[in-house]
Amino acid sequence: MIPRRLSSLQHPLIKQLVKLRESRTFRLEKSQVLITGRKLIQDVAAHLPLKILISTEPLALSAEETFLGTPEVLKKIINLPTHDLVAAVVPLPPPATFHQIHRIVVLEGLSDPGNVGTILRTALALGWDGAFLTPSTADPFNDKALRAARGAPLFLPIRQGTLQELQEFIRSNALSVYIADVHGKTLSETVFKTPLALVLGHETEGPSPEAKALGKAVTIPMRKEMESLNVASAAAILIYQIRGSP
Repeated sequence: MIPRRLSSLQHPLIKQLVKLRESRTFRLEKSQVLITGRKLIQDVAAHLPLKILISTEPLALSAEETFLGTPEVLKKIINLPTHDLVAAVVPLPPPATFHQIHRIVVLEGLSDPGNVGTILRTALALGWDGAFLTPSTADPFNDKALRAARGAPLFLPIRQGTLQELQEFIRSNALSVYIADVHGKTLSETVFKTPLALVLGHETEGPSPEAKALGKAVTIPMRKEMESLNVASAAAILIYQIRGSP
């Protein structure tokens, strides 16, 4: 397929791609997500179909529609100071339907898309079954989250819902629940039993009282000079340690 050329910043497609990057509501409406960067797009294209591909030069990738745009067009779409001027649109994954769960991570109110993406990337890399996100958690398909996650939300099963829906999810799947909390028992004092859910709370406020009531609090022992770790760093340690639980 011969790529079509785009040069006008006012082209309707350019406006649509910018809106996909900026608007969670629009992503849900279109069931599409924008991804950027040559390496990420190549990795995703090995597993998912590309609906739209736009770059400044021809690429050896297949898509339903391909376009060549000027650097100015790509910079408007991507909105980053980068020379990696490649963007693509892929289908937005549907909410996950879990049939069997061993280990799942719960993100409750995390506000930083970078933390959300990093945690989801870790969960996928270390073989966890998926993630449950509460409404106040940053959108995992936000462009910053996707970059931090290296596309992990496109492949890790994700379900989103309220705390009440989370409670029902825990009950119906008979999950043991462990909450990351500086006031919890240490890893060495805790026996993790699967199937389980690991709850990670807000970056500065930690888990809510409602989340704390869901299960047992667990913490990572550390020197007294440091009160806590960044939530993504703590998550990586916990996810790695817990993955070996029976």
